[in-house]
Amino acid sequence: MKNLLKFSFLIITAFFLSSCASYTSMQIMQPAQITIPNHIKKIGIINRSVTDRQNQIINVIEGILTGESIGADRIGSEESLMGVKEALLQTDRFNITIPAVNLNGVANPMLNGPLDYSVIKEICQRHDLDALVVLEYFDSDSRIAMVPRVREVMQNGNKIIVNDFVANADLRVRTTWRVYDDSTQSIIDQYTFEDITSFNNAGPDPQIAQAGLPNKRFAINQSGFHAGKEYGCRISPFWINVQRRFYRKGSHEMELANSRAIKGRWTEAINVWKNISNSSDKKIAGRANYNLAVAAEREGNLEVAMEYAKIARDTYKEKWSREYVRILNQRMQNRQKLKEQFGDK
Repeated sequence: MKNLLKFSFLIITAFFLSSCASYTSMQIMQPAQITIPNHIKKIGIINRSVTDRQNQIINVIEGILTGESIGADRIGSEESLMGVKEALLQTDRFNITIPAVNLNGVANPMLNGPLDYSVIKEICQRHDLDALVVLEYFDSDSRIAMVPRVREVMQNGNKIIVNDFVANADLRVRTTWRVYDDSTQSIIDQYTFEDITSFNNAGPDPQIAQAGLPNKRFAINQSGFHAGKEYGCRISPFWINVQRRFYRKGSHEMELANSRAIKGRWTEAINVWKNISNSSDKKIAGRANYNLAVAAEREGNLEVAMEYAKIARDTYKEKWSREYVRILNQRMQNRQKLKEQFGDK
C-alpha cells in the first residue's frame, strides 16, 4: 500500500484557462464496491456462459430468425473475460489467470445455478487459485429503428428542404457474474450488469443509413469488453482521472503563481501562495489558501490539503472550498477503504 500511495499521484498535468480558474488533472485510485477478502490473492477468470450443444442449436435458430450475428455472443463473452482481466490488473492486488476450463452454461440465466463446490475446489487446486470470477451468462440483442427526417439546409445561399433517413441502433449486452471463494466455499458477489449502447447514422435512403452503422460483431465485442471491465472495477480498486480547479487571478502575485504552475513549476507557485496566504485582502488570502490545498493534494498530502481548504472555508469564506472539503473528506474515507482492500494494517 505504501507504494500505491507513493505512485497514486503520478500527475498528468493539463491546464485549461477560463474566467478566473486554471485546471490541473491527476490520477487517483478508487476503492472497489466489493471488498474481496485479503486471503484471496490468485484469481482465475472462467467463462461459463457458453451454452451446451443443444442450446447452441436453439441459439443458432434464434440468430437466423432475429438476424443476430451467429456466434457473436461467444466471442463477446470472451472479450468480457479480457475486460475483467484488464480491470483487475490495474493494481498488484491480484495475480490473474484465465485457465483453460470448459464449463457449459444454459441459455436461461435463471436456470444457471451456482457451481458445485467440488468443481470449484478441483479447478482451484489444479490451477493454484484462491478464488474464481465466473461469467455465468452473456447475451446480446440489437434493435434498429429507421426514422425519416426532413431538414432545412442552406445551398448556394438558399434554404432547401432535404429528406433523409436516420438509422438508430440500440445494442444491449447483459452479463451475470459470480465470485467463488475456494477456502470458505462461499459466493462473495453475484451481480448482473446490463449495458445499452446507442449508435446512429444518417443517409439519403434506409440502406445507406443502416450501412453506416458499426459492424454488429465489432459492437458486441466492444460492449462485452466494457461490461467485463465495469465488473472488474466493482471487485478491484481502479484508477480514475480527476480535475481540480485553482485560482489564477486576483492580484499580480496570483497571476505570477499561476504562470509558474502552468509551466510545471509548482514549488515556486506554492512559495508565492504561501507569501500571500495571510494577506490583509481576505479575498486574496482565501484564494491562496484554496490553491495551497490543491497543491497539497497533488503531492498526495491529504491532511495538509484539508487544513488549507478549511482555512479557506472557515476563515475567509472562499466559495469553492466548501465543496472541496467534502471531496477531500471522501478521498480520506476512500484511502482507508483502500488500505483495507490491500490488506494494510
